[in-house]
Amino acid sequence: GIDAQMHEAGQITGTVTKASGGAAEEVDVCAWNASGEGYEPEHCTHTNASGEYTISALTTGSYKVEFFSPSKWNETTEEEELESNYVTQYYNGKAHREEADAITVAEGSAITGINAAMQPGAAITGTVTDAVTGAAVEGVDVCAWGSTGAYCDMTDGAGHYTIQTAPSDSYKVEFDPEKWHINKATNKAEPQKEHWQRSEHPLMDYLRQYWNDKFSFEAAEAVSATGGATVSGIDARMTKEVQPPPPAGLAKVAAKAKVKGGKALLRLTCTGAA
Repeated sequence: GIDAQMHEAGQITGTVTKASGGAAEEVDVCAWNASGEGYEPEHCTHTNASGEYTISALTTGSYKVEFFSPSKWNETTEEEELESNYVTQYYNGKAHREEADAITVAEGSAITGINAAMQPGAAITGTVTDAVTGAAVEGVDVCAWGSTGAYCDMTDGAGHYTIQTAPSDSYKVEFDPEKWHINKATNKAEPQKEHWQRSEHPLMDYLRQYWNDKFSFEAAEAVSATGGATVSGIDARMTKEVQPPPPAGLAKVAAKAKVKGGKALLRLTCTGAA
């Protein structure tokens, strides 16, 4: 008696084209729960050769639809790579999910005409090296900050990066080594460590900087990027942070403290020259 009564699901359908004309094939399309803040969409699909798509198996509810460039896993580099360069958008022509028009779907119904015209994305490329040695610096997070948000990539083993899917805009490009370090045991980029661990992770000794050799967001030079075009040569020469030696006569110590009468009593033992 493990029975079930099946309900016919709702659907969202539409056609995706290129802004310059023609069908946009293999564009990923996802339906997000309009009332949620989740990190996973409800259902996704991709456009066919005619630019048409159908998102099925939707329960009654309100959804926001996202259109974006698909990516694939590169077995050689072990990284995700974009298969096209379109600017991500939400129905109806919005840049962010919060601004998107909500679409109400009922079980057994199909909402049609949820279309999109994809704008070509701009690309920004460059190489990041050590300012003294000229060696490539891997694992630096590079972000182009514009009026609609940030678009990022990480430098590879040759110090190269390519930022894509950025809309036409003026950007300030940030080179941030603080967010990642390269684990030499696994040769993989990992999330940042605390400041006191810098001796274990030398990548973090580099200063955050901006193009063109600027060390504050306000002083950074703007980079103009146009959809469908690539701006190359946005390079950075990373400068290492200077760690001054401690003043003479001082030592860094660690000890257990015993608190008595409002005072902390430390027992220190010094060896060697005073």
